[in-house]
Amino acid sequence: MHADVGDGSQFEKRRQLLKRVIELLDARGGVTDGCQACITRQFQRRLPIEEQLPCRERLQGIGGFPNGTEEDRPVAGAKLLLTATASKERLSFLSKDAGVAAPLVNTPSDPTLFGASVELCTAEGTVVFDLPADHWRVSRSGSVYKFKRPGRPADVKMAVIQRGRKLKVSSNAVGVPLGGGLGPVGVRVGTGTVRNCAFFPSTTIVTDAPGRFLAEDAAAGAALDCGNEALGCAAVP
Repeated sequence: MHADVGDGSQFEKRRQLLKRVIELLDARGGVTDGCQACITRQFQRRLPIEEQLPCRERLQGIGGFPNGTEEDRPVAGAKLLLTATASKERLSFLSKDAGVAAPLVNTPSDPTLFGASVELCTAEGTVVFDLPADHWRVSRSGSVYKFKRPGRPADVKMAVIQRGRKLKVSSNAVGVPLGGGLGPVGVRVGTGTVRNCAFFPSTTIVTDAPGRFLAEDAAAGAALDCGNEALGCAAVP
């Protein structure tokens, strides 16, 4: 395909280039939707062939992604709210911390190419939410990434990663039982090799009752790193 498309300079308009890329991918067959979106987005950005990342290997976790060398950023947790009724669940997490790390555009940490994940770690177990690449957008400056997934059903509806300022997640699912006595909770947002995280120890818990958990004002130092042990996460294969 790269031999056919080249650097794209022969196409007068960008939509002509993208149309040809999609035609070639469809003709090739066996290309997943996620891989196709990753390849197309890199061509859309007019990245030179030699700078493009291998989508299939990255999306399948080959070649050090996403389990390679991580950049861990434990951040302060302003609030973590978990609620559950018979018909509705809600997860709301907020960090306002100068240490929040944003991914870098066109690298293995770019969620617009490879997606991201949100993990909630508790004594009741660990839940992992997938945030697909096609719902991520990045600002022109590359400092703000926003995830928005409309419609139902959906778990994580919205997420924001703003370098040096904010980390926010809102979900329609909690994923762990809220029977009361949940105890300390860890939150980890992974974008490839970059992991932001917060840990809410017992001293930050305001409410821990059936159907409702609230913790506030967790210090960045509550977790030494964003590893499973520091956050109380069960190991995820």
